[in-house]
Amino acid sequence: MNKYLVITASPNREGLTASCGAAAAEGLREAGCEVEIVNLYDYRFSTCYGCGSGWGKCRKESRCVADDPFNELQDKVLAADGTVFVTAVYWWQPTEIAADFLNKLRRCQALRPGGSGLSDKKFLFVAAAGGSGHGTLSCLHLFEEFAKQNKMEPFDYLPVMKRSREYMLPAIREAARRMPEWSYSK
Repeated sequence: MNKYLVITASPNREGLTASCGAAAAEGLREAGCEVEIVNLYDYRFSTCYGCGSGWGKCRKESRCVADDPFNELQDKVLAADGTVFVTAVYWWQPTEIAADFLNKLRRCQALRPGGSGLSDKKFLFVAAAGGSGHGTLSCLHLFEEFAKQNKMEPFDYLPVMKRSREYMLPAIREAARRMPEWSYSK
């Protein structure tokens, strides 16, 4: 059975981001996958310290030196066949905790000896703007940069606003349902 991770990043447990994560989990389960949902707000981890001369244990061992749950979450991403990453959009960007997680993940994986451990994983990125709706595309652009730095070929990037919720939740469910059957053209 394929194992998938749905990572959400919003303090609002019943808002648009949570609904997007639930839709993705539903689609993955319809595809017969085992699914774990993780909200980054259940964890407390530090921002990147830029240890040593800017590179520390992250570059040498693909691990963060900080005593926080980051390494545990990184292990979950690496053990999964794929990940759906859903973040609320704050100031045209992922939430601060999502940005911190992705920055640390990039440091541990992008320059990893032997290549990024993310390059052969399936990813679906969703930016959920519950307020004005502004910022979804700039947020997704940051996800695209993250993917390029890790030599990833994501399955899709989906913008969602509260006014598009009604038709985007089924689209997220369907994208997640189809993601496990997709194969890379590398």
